[in-house]
Amino acid sequence: MRRALFNAARSAIAHPSPFKDFYNRLVNQNGRPGKVALVAVMRKILITANARARQALARGNTRSAERRLGRPAHDPSRTQCSGGACRQLLTRSDE
Repeated sequence: MRRALFNAARSAIAHPSPFKDFYNRLVNQNGRPGKVALVAVMRKILITANARARQALARGNTRSAERRLGRPAHDPSRTQCSGGACRQLLTRSDE
């Protein structure tokens, strides 16, 4: 996980993005060392990805959220059918 975040952060600060602006602000205006600022960008990417997945779940877009969270789009063992309408369940242990 750390390696993936590190590579994503390196890419994000190399190209124009809000993450690059955040990194530059930390380094230039606040005087943070480069590696400290890079770790802050890694954390910001993780928080942003988590928020987007949570919003997708709240909108009921479970297929998209499941894909983002690395879960299969449809798992019969995690569905509940009542009155002919099926919906996916998320348990506390899945989070």
